[in-house]
Amino acid sequence: MKKIIVMSALLGVFIFSSAPAEPFPGLQAVYIRPETLTEQAADSYMANMKKWGADEVFLEAGFDNRVLNRSNIFPAMNPEKDWMKILVDKAKKHGLKVHVWIKVCFWVHKKENLKDFPILQKHPEWIDLNRQGKMVSESGSYEEKNFIFVNPALPGVIKAELDFIRELAKYDIDGISIDYIRFKTAGKNPDLWWGYNSYSVERFKEKTGIDPLAIKPDKTPGSPFMKWVEYNEGLVESCVKAISDTIREINRKEGRNIILSASPFTGYVSGESPKFQNWKAWDDKGYIDLWMPMCMSLDMKALEKEIRGVGLLGLKAPCYPVVYPNQHGSLHPPMKPHHEVLESCGIEKFAVFSYKQLKQDMDRPSPAEKPGTGAYKD
Repeated sequence: MKKIIVMSALLGVFIFSSAPAEPFPGLQAVYIRPETLTEQAADSYMANMKKWGADEVFLEAGFDNRVLNRSNIFPAMNPEKDWMKILVDKAKKHGLKVHVWIKVCFWVHKKENLKDFPILQKHPEWIDLNRQGKMVSESGSYEEKNFIFVNPALPGVIKAELDFIRELAKYDIDGISIDYIRFKTAGKNPDLWWGYNSYSVERFKEKTGIDPLAIKPDKTPGSPFMKWVEYNEGLVESCVKAISDTIREINRKEGRNIILSASPFTGYVSGESPKFQNWKAWDDKGYIDLWMPMCMSLDMKALEKEIRGVGLLGLKAPCYPVVYPNQHGSLHPPMKPHHEVLESCGIEKFAVFSYKQLKQDMDRPSPAEKPGTGAYKD
């Protein structure tokens, strides 16, 4: 009998020690765009993320100009099938917390798709414009040439976004995560920046007596240019406050604990960025419960500087740096060097953008395996 007990104990130790370790310790969350919408794929996505060690999933609410839920605000992927509920339920089945990831000011990909986006067909005046009065640029980055943003100066824009958040809050979610809480990217030349929606321009004129179209770049404190910068920063901050207030109201009325997270760009400086995303101010005022700063450097030394720079901000809310392994627009290094930088910076919890990129690493065979037989295949 004693021999049997000892053998059982040894077997138990063997089973425990041979269980696969988390491939990247500290991986807390993964962003995902569920491009394949089937029940089987939904289950596989969530099972994989849990297997990789993640505890939270940041689920993209909409892509390809459609949203996963049966929305009354934006066009739905499938008016007959609620993919948001299916994906949330699958995540819960695998023990994952769910944050619904929304794009606050970026609504439509490519100008030709506006015809299939009823809310902007009805309200074209909500669309943001550049200084030349255009919704997209003929040159510049992919975002400048293809993404259509709305301007947060307009009350209708804010109301639509809040109504969408109320729709999402009806699901069994743990958080709302806001992305694109900014104006469109552009180069260093302010003549090519955005924010010149006619409603917004007129409100600024009424407030200051200054025509923003006549302003020349001048970063001197109190200059007309800096007043324009601060005005646009204020528009974005007011939008964030409205979202924060709405979620807190839902939590209070319904006994929920939905948290608000945000994915800003690092290194913001007033007057030097077209994004008008002064996110440290949001932290100071307690609007955000969890920070997910996008640490996108291609060079690992620059990435380390970026991550340490976020740490020096002294943020009040918790923070998961978000890293971008493999191919996302530009070709980033794989996950391992990113993870080494995170560990060297003492980061205990981090997130990865995105599932697709991370799975490339998980499917890559180890030296002891034959090609195509990665340990983390579906």
